[in-house]
Amino acid sequence: MYQIIFLTLTFLVMVNLVNSQNCLLNGCFCLNESTLYSLICTKKLNTTQFPFLNFYPFVKQNISVQIINQNYSHLPQYIFNNSNKLVISLDLSHCQIETIHVNSFKSISNLDSLILAYNKLKRIDNIFNSLINLKKLILNNNEIKQISNDLCCLINLNILILSSNVIRSIGNFDFSCLSKLKLLSLNQNHIDYIQNVNMGSLGDMRELVLSENGLTVVKKFQAPPTIFYMKFNDNKLESLCEIISIQMANQIIYFDFSFNYLSQIDCVDFNEMSSMESLVMQFNMIRSIDFIDFRRLKNLVYLNFAHNKLEEIKNLDLRNASKIQDIIFR
Repeated sequence: MYQIIFLTLTFLVMVNLVNSQNCLLNGCFCLNESTLYSLICTKKLNTTQFPFLNFYPFVKQNISVQIINQNYSHLPQYIFNNSNKLVISLDLSHCQIETIHVNSFKSISNLDSLILAYNKLKRIDNIFNSLINLKKLILNNNEIKQISNDLCCLINLNILILSSNVIRSIGNFDFSCLSKLKLLSLNQNHIDYIQNVNMGSLGDMRELVLSENGLTVVKKFQAPPTIFYMKFNDNKLESLCEIISIQMANQIIYFDFSFNYLSQIDCVDFNEMSSMESLVMQFNMIRSIDFIDFRRLKNLVYLNFAHNKLEEIKNLDLRNASKIQDIIFR
């Protein structure tokens, strides 16, 4: 009996030593929590050391890996040599990555979240084919020029962040393949026009961000039908007529088209936006809002039409807007 206890204690001590030693040797540290095992590496780690990511057999909970502030030009194949279904999150931000091997992520097919922000990626073709369980893909602050149709393999994707890249057009991408998408962020790109883009089948989409693009023209654009948050601020839009449909109007909660060149906005039936909480339209060229019946916007909290060309406001009746907190017209 004593021998069994001794052997058990010896094993536990060895496990802890191996655990801490591996982390220390590779400039990493571990956080061993009840439901998540986290490995965080911030010191320099070359790609030949990646096999250490084949986690110790005693790790039973889900695994999160964060390797940041590195200097890789190419991510090699099989950064996890053996299949590891416990790895659900991988963060490779700020690693100077330019290219990724097609099999880099093949052994971690259960990945739920992948962050590749602040790298130097120009293309994203054929690198996510094995990640059919992925729900969150963060690719902001790279050098990506277009949205690859290879993303269509990510059939469970909820969040796609492509902000701060150099994307010029989104018309070549079939958004219908990402039927579970809830958030799409494309702000701070170079998208100057949107034409023949159909997001009408994205019934789960809740937030669309196209701010700071220099966007001038929107034609034949079918927006998601159940959108809650629309952010098109800091562009060069002159009209809203082909952006907002009657179908989606009563779903919108946050509507930001500030810092554009909008003059007439009466082609949009704001009176149907009964769920609206924030209407942000400052720094445009709007001359009249008399067609808006504010009595019907009962959930309105924030209203901003500052720095427009409003001469007078005749029908500003906010008696039913009991939730209103800020009104700005100056």
